[in-house]
Amino acid sequence: MPDVTESKTSTSLLPGTAWTKGGLTITEAALGKKLRRRELSPSMSFALDGCGASMAADRLMPREELAFGANSLGTAAHAVLETLFSGEPHARTRDTVAAITSRLQDDDGFRTEMLGEILSGNVAALEVEHRERWYVEVHTRAVGIFEVEDPTTVEVYANELAIGGWNWAEKRPNELKASIKGIPFSGKVDRIEVVRDEAGEIIGLIVTDYKFGKFKDPEEESKKYRRPVEDDHGDQVRDYRVVVEAVTGLPVIGGKLIYVAEGKIRDIDLSDEAVAKSSRRFRNSAQTMHRYADNDLFEVSVSPLCGWCSLVNSCPAAQDAGKEDLTDTVKVPSPGGRTKRVVDPNLVKTAPSRVDLGIPTVKKPAPALPSFQRPTDTQKPAKPAKPVKRKRGDHEADAAIAQREAELTAVEHQRTQVSAEAAAAAHIPVEHTADQENTVTLMEDKPWNPTAGGTLNPNSYAATAVFWVVQYAAELVVAAGYEPTKKNVRALSSTLAQVVISSQRKLTGETGWEDGANHRMRDSLRTAIRVHPLPFGKPIEAWEEWIDDATTLTETITDTAIGLFKAKKFRAEAYAPLTEAPTK
Repeated sequence: MPDVTESKTSTSLLPGTAWTKGGLTITEAALGKKLRRRELSPSMSFALDGCGASMAADRLMPREELAFGANSLGTAAHAVLETLFSGEPHARTRDTVAAITSRLQDDDGFRTEMLGEILSGNVAALEVEHRERWYVEVHTRAVGIFEVEDPTTVEVYANELAIGGWNWAEKRPNELKASIKGIPFSGKVDRIEVVRDEAGEIIGLIVTDYKFGKFKDPEEESKKYRRPVEDDHGDQVRDYRVVVEAVTGLPVIGGKLIYVAEGKIRDIDLSDEAVAKSSRRFRNSAQTMHRYADNDLFEVSVSPLCGWCSLVNSCPAAQDAGKEDLTDTVKVPSPGGRTKRVVDPNLVKTAPSRVDLGIPTVKKPAPALPSFQRPTDTQKPAKPAKPVKRKRGDHEADAAIAQREAELTAVEHQRTQVSAEAAAAAHIPVEHTADQENTVTLMEDKPWNPTAGGTLNPNSYAATAVFWVVQYAAELVVAAGYEPTKKNVRALSSTLAQVVISSQRKLTGETGWEDGANHRMRDSLRTAIRVHPLPFGKPIEAWEEWIDDATTLTETITDTAIGLFKAKKFRAEAYAPLTEAPTK
């Protein structure tokens, strides 16, 4: 039986869940059904790219929809624009925006129709002065539309076009259906505009999506964080192109994002190449969703966004990383052109406490570690490979070795240059091990993410590393005259991995296969094998001695390289030790 270290309270916000080593585990079948959607929306698609546990919690926990919550204010401003563009073009004025916002504030029926019962009720419950402030917040967000366009000139083809999903007012599925890469789509397109030629004929459509948060430019964010950043907002518009063309039969020739509150607009690349990439991402998200649901396990991913996650006070990974609830903080300027985060007295913490969440931590018994197998004296090579004899000045042997290493490097590089489209479309079966019950299917993700959907991401730096070790081990096994069986390749792979990881841990304190330090240790390992030939056919004591020698040489290479980097001067007598006769 698993060891439950804390029990759920009777008021648990997430009954039927538990923390396990892998993430948030679903312990009640009914919850799993809620998380496996037949249709996928863009928002859920992007959520599946992040922390699986956070995504699951957001969809299982009851929503408070606070009147002054950022999302709630955005929803209200969105309702203002929906109403504005549903009216006649000549009436789309600033005064109309003010009138619609006032109606949302005062007309309970209209507000409930546009915002839903929960948010509408929370607004109605506000004190008079707070309702006036709510009006100002909503109006300020909505009126920004006039900073980027003249609403009177927009010819609307469709407003809030629902594709897939459920019509709650009429209690039936929406009539229009479309899919992306075979995955049923669910969502509403904020606005679709008509584009006409000089003769007045419709030549295409423009899809427009409203955003009420901060302006996002993925290129600028990539420069800021020094890594590629996914373009969630742009991909949403690209997804809209696919489904709008499917349901209207008209070409979508333009797409834009309007950051209404900031009065900014961003045109979106709707080229076939860009759309194909976003469509693959949408399909991969669906695969992730089904993998999580199949395993009843939603992975945790620690990130800078943890401070705004509803699970931050309970998540073991977030706690280990020192994350805390930041929902009552804002950024303010600090000396040196930087910013810092401080508590805003107008905000309140919104993340539930660990007790309120009531998620137990389940400790499963640790699985027995696999035996560390090495070639032993009982494994005699059928045809022992003749070792390469090296002598000082033996340039021919050195050249042959260098050529072999260059070939290995070229093969490794070629293997990493796989077509993203072909790889994303493939389901790669992984052979069963003795303790596996299900076939594992690998799926692609960003290269800096070691895993995708709960298992190895074949497009990752980590995959390049582990495949390199196994491939190198297989070649060494064959070169020594052994059969490249799974047992033999595994045995040597584990031995090589021990040298790499132990040296990496000593250098950086980390053991990630995706780390740059891991790459350096693997390069040093190849040198160690050239200097200290592997003791195939010898007893286990010889292998343990080899591991010590290889690890020591790897660490020597590392220390010397770091010292070389730090050196300011290079002494002419530095070669003096090499003038003496070698000791062995």
